[in-house]
Amino acid sequence: MYTLPVELIQEVGSYFDRAELKEFASTSRGLRQSLLPQLLREVNISSIDQLTSLSETSIHTTSLVRVLNVTLGLEFFDEWVDMDVAGSLLAVILRRCPNLRTFRYRLINSPFSTPWSRFALSTPKLRGAALGVEVWSDIELPRLSTLHLEGIQSSDFEPILRRCPNLSNLYLSLPDGLSYSEFASLQSALLHAPELKKLSVGLEGWDAYQAPQKKLPVVGMLREIAECLPSVEVLDLRTQIYELYQGCYQNVSFESSSAGFEDFVSAISLFPKLRKLHLPLQSDTIDPIQASMDIASQSPELNSISWALKSSRDEHFDIQRSNSQISILRNDPIGINTTIRSEPSSDKPSIISNIYSSVSTLFAASSMFFAFPVFVTLSVAAPSALYRIIAS
Repeated sequence: MYTLPVELIQEVGSYFDRAELKEFASTSRGLRQSLLPQLLREVNISSIDQLTSLSETSIHTTSLVRVLNVTLGLEFFDEWVDMDVAGSLLAVILRRCPNLRTFRYRLINSPFSTPWSRFALSTPKLRGAALGVEVWSDIELPRLSTLHLEGIQSSDFEPILRRCPNLSNLYLSLPDGLSYSEFASLQSALLHAPELKKLSVGLEGWDAYQAPQKKLPVVGMLREIAECLPSVEVLDLRTQIYELYQGCYQNVSFESSSAGFEDFVSAISLFPKLRKLHLPLQSDTIDPIQASMDIASQSPELNSISWALKSSRDEHFDIQRSNSQISILRNDPIGINTTIRSEPSSDKPSIISNIYSSVSTLFAASSMFFAFPVFVTLSVAAPSALYRIIAS
């Protein structure tokens, strides 16, 4: 095994899941070195200790990171908010990840132990955590294509997006959706991402459909988004709020009436390349099939739309076009979620399949003699600043 070319070892490693890959790499220093690009392709940070460890790693190693996930539970979130150093550590890491493609800053959403509760219950009301962008002046992320941000301060939008000129996917989630003033911060930020293809953002103000004599804030926001981002193909407007009794952050639906709906349809039509649309609207007075038809008739590229229901799922419709005819088909969520998976061995070249089988057999046999935790083995082969992250 150790005399195989690095490319072949990496090909074998590509057929392991992450846990198996870590065990495989921990068997020798040579294997760990060969598999390091795969081990570090996606790095998950869920504590201050891990954040510190990665910030102490050399750029030669962190340049291998393609996906960086920072996931905050309650304890980590409280430390992040209370400690000034967290944002600075993140800035150090981002400077040392020039090949980063995806960055996610997420909050755990487990019932009754989610950081979202800090926003709902704090006094004065907390609207977001700071990422320390004041020390990002020399950070550039030219290869970043996907950005996922939850519960950050709206004032951080523009400084972050300014450093991501090639962004194609953006997900933003703030408590109760973006208010109009917070949206103003987003609007200036979106000017730095003109090629954005997918935008997921919750907005406040949907209830304004109940008051047709007033200007609909959401319609105005959609018009301004369309002006900034004419290239958007997927628009997800589902809004979430923290449900005190459920103890977690959940999708919510807003009652929509026919009043002002034409204005809403015309705002959606301003996205010329829109293919998929997700809405947090449900109604007893608007037929979702007819509403989907109205939207599809003014959005020539649209092929999928979903509406919120009072239940926990959405109602999905596929849009089919033939000549001048438009057909709306209800899409069964059960059918969507049914996935047929092929056996992985059927896709493997025979030599790789044989090596994979041999290595799997070796793991099974060695597990009878060695019962040491993975992180103990890795601590011998990997730099101390890395093994806590890889083994997590």
